[in-house]
Amino acid sequence: MAKYILVIEDDDFVVDLYKECLSPEVEEPPFPNHQIIILTNLDDVYKFYDEYWEDIDVIVTDSDLPDGTGEEFIAKIKEMVGKQYRKKIIFVAGQPPKTGYEILFFRIFQKPVGISDFLESIKAALEASAK
Repeated sequence: MAKYILVIEDDDFVVDLYKECLSPEVEEPPFPNHQIIILTNLDDVYKFYDEYWEDIDVIVTDSDLPDGTGEEFIAKIKEMVGKQYRKKIIFVAGQPPKTGYEILFFRIFQKPVGISDFLESIKAALEASAK
Protein backbone atom coordinates (compact mmCIF):
# COMPACT_ATOMS: atom_id res chain seq x y z
CA MET A 1 0.00 0.00 0.00
CA ALA A 2 1.39 3.38 -1.04
CA LYS A 3 1.85 6.15 1.52
CA TYR A 4 1.65 9.79 0.46
CA ILE A 5 2.88 13.25 1.30
CA LEU A 6 0.35 15.62 -0.27
CA VAL A 7 1.66 19.05 -1.29
CA ILE A 8 -0.81 21.77 -2.27
CA GLU A 9 0.88 24.67 -4.07
CA ASP A 10 0.03 26.66 -7.20
CA ASP A 11 3.15 28.82 -7.69
CA ASP A 12 5.23 27.26 -10.51
CA PHE A 13 8.55 28.35 -8.99
CA VAL A 14 7.70 26.83 -5.59
CA VAL A 15 6.32 23.66 -7.23
CA ASP A 16 9.63 23.22 -9.08
CA LEU A 17 11.54 23.75 -5.82
CA TYR A 18 9.39 21.15 -4.03
CA LYS A 19 9.88 18.69 -6.89
CA GLU A 20 13.63 19.19 -6.71
CA CYS A 21 14.00 18.75 -2.95
CA LEU A 22 11.39 15.98 -2.53
CA SER A 23 12.15 13.98 -5.65
CA PRO A 24 12.67 10.24 -5.24
CA GLU A 25 15.25 10.46 -8.05
CA VAL A 26 17.89 12.30 -6.03
CA GLU A 27 20.84 10.29 -4.73
CA GLU A 28 19.34 10.01 -1.24
CA PRO A 29 15.61 10.69 -1.40
CA PRO A 30 14.44 12.35 1.83
CA PHE A 31 11.27 10.24 2.13
CA PRO A 32 11.80 6.98 0.25
CA ASN A 33 8.75 5.28 1.77
CA HIS A 34 6.35 7.95 0.53
CA GLN A 35 5.10 9.11 -2.84
CA ILE A 36 5.07 12.89 -3.18
CA ILE A 37 1.88 14.21 -4.76
CA ILE A 38 1.89 17.89 -5.75
CA LEU A 39 -1.47 19.38 -6.69
CA THR A 40 -2.15 22.97 -7.70
CA ASN A 41 -5.88 23.45 -7.09
CA LEU A 42 -8.48 22.35 -4.55
CA ASP A 43 -10.66 20.55 -7.09
CA ASP A 44 -7.84 18.06 -7.72
CA VAL A 45 -6.97 17.99 -4.03
CA TYR A 46 -10.51 16.98 -3.01
CA LYS A 47 -10.59 14.24 -5.66
CA PHE A 48 -7.24 12.83 -4.51
CA TYR A 49 -8.12 13.19 -0.84
CA ASP A 50 -11.48 11.42 -1.28
CA GLU A 51 -9.76 8.40 -2.81
CA TYR A 52 -6.53 8.19 -0.79
CA TRP A 53 -7.19 9.98 2.52
CA GLU A 54 -6.27 6.94 4.61
CA ASP A 55 -2.85 6.73 2.96
CA ILE A 56 -1.86 10.41 3.29
CA ASP A 57 0.53 10.87 6.22
CA VAL A 58 1.40 14.57 5.83
CA ILE A 59 -0.19 17.50 4.03
CA VAL A 60 1.80 20.60 3.08
CA THR A 61 -0.42 23.47 1.99
CA ASP A 62 -0.17 27.00 0.70
CA SER A 63 -2.88 29.48 1.58
CA ASP A 64 -3.96 31.25 -1.59
CA LEU A 65 -5.00 28.84 -4.32
CA PRO A 66 -6.93 29.50 -7.54
CA ASP A 67 -10.15 28.02 -6.14
CA GLY A 68 -9.99 28.62 -2.39
CA THR A 69 -7.55 28.59 0.51
CA GLY A 70 -5.50 25.91 2.19
CA GLU A 71 -6.97 26.89 5.56
CA GLU A 72 -10.52 26.29 4.33
CA PHE A 73 -9.56 22.89 2.88
CA ILE A 74 -7.96 21.76 6.13
CA ALA A 75 -10.90 23.01 8.21
CA LYS A 76 -13.31 21.16 5.93
CA ILE A 77 -11.48 17.82 6.05
CA LYS A 78 -11.05 18.05 9.82
CA GLU A 79 -14.79 18.70 10.10
CA MET A 80 -15.56 15.69 7.87
CA VAL A 81 -13.26 13.31 9.71
CA GLY A 82 -13.87 14.65 13.21
CA LYS A 83 -11.82 14.04 16.33
CA GLN A 84 -10.14 10.98 14.82
CA TYR A 85 -8.20 13.30 12.50
CA ARG A 86 -4.53 12.42 12.88
CA LYS A 87 -2.84 13.83 9.77
CA LYS A 88 -0.10 16.35 10.30
CA ILE A 89 -0.39 19.55 8.31
CA ILE A 90 2.38 21.99 7.46
CA PHE A 91 1.34 25.48 6.38
CA VAL A 92 3.77 27.31 4.05
CA ALA A 93 2.58 30.66 2.70
CA GLY A 94 3.55 34.26 2.08
CA GLN A 95 1.29 35.39 4.93
CA PRO A 96 0.46 33.79 8.29
CA PRO A 97 -2.75 31.74 8.40
CA LYS A 98 -6.00 33.57 8.94
CA THR A 99 -6.87 34.27 12.56
CA GLY A 100 -8.39 31.23 14.23
CA TYR A 101 -6.88 28.75 11.77
CA GLU A 102 -3.47 28.46 13.49
CA ILE A 103 -4.61 25.54 15.63
CA LEU A 104 -5.13 23.43 12.50
CA PHE A 105 -1.42 23.19 11.71
CA PHE A 106 1.49 21.08 12.95
CA ARG A 107 4.00 23.67 11.71
CA ILE A 108 3.63 27.13 10.16
CA PHE A 109 6.24 28.68 7.85
CA GLN A 110 6.23 32.03 6.13
CA LYS A 111 7.83 32.02 2.66
CA PRO A 112 10.63 31.92 1.92
CA VAL A 113 11.46 28.88 4.02
CA GLY A 114 14.82 27.14 4.13
CA ILE A 115 14.90 23.70 2.53
CA SER A 116 16.50 22.04 5.56
CA ASP A 117 13.81 23.48 7.90
CA PHE A 118 11.12 22.39 5.45
CA LEU A 119 12.45 18.82 5.17
CA GLU A 120 12.95 18.57 8.95
CA SER A 121 9.36 19.64 9.54
CA ILE A 122 8.08 16.91 7.21
CA LYS A 123 10.27 14.36 8.98
CA ALA A 124 8.95 15.50 12.38
CA ALA A 125 5.36 15.35 11.08
CA LEU A 126 5.90 11.80 9.80
CA GLU A 127 7.33 10.76 13.16
CA ALA A 128 4.42 12.36 15.02
CA SER A 129 1.91 10.70 12.68
CA ALA A 130 3.43 7.31 13.37
CA LYS A 131 2.74 7.58 17.11
